[in-house]
Amino acid sequence: MCLDPWAGDQWGIGPFDSLDVTAAELCDRTSCPCDGVLDMCRECHLARIAQLVDMPIDPGDPHPITVDSFADHWPIVDGNHRIVASLIRGDGVIPVAIEGDIDDLWRILVA
Repeated sequence: MCLDPWAGDQWGIGPFDSLDVTAAELCDRTSCPCDGVLDMCRECHLARIAQLVDMPIDPGDPHPITVDSFADHWPIVDGNHRIVASLIRGDGVIPVAIEGDIDDLWRILVA
């Protein structure tokens, strides 16, 4: 299984692409039903990714992108928005923290 954030719907907002991210604007908090943190609307997700495109991944981040080989269906535990932003930037390497079994994770990501 090769992971493809464009093909999945990890946030329940439907399909999107880099053009949607580029066109994203911060949603109006006065009329937005989401809280902008845990319960985010489509516009907030896309705007968050757009914001992160301009912020390259910091390898020393105290909250790194985290991948877990024991996750049920999607091994990225933390950092989904940063992963998509990294794909848009064209980063060749993305530093991650690994939880679980490295051999299992290798099979998930490469097989």
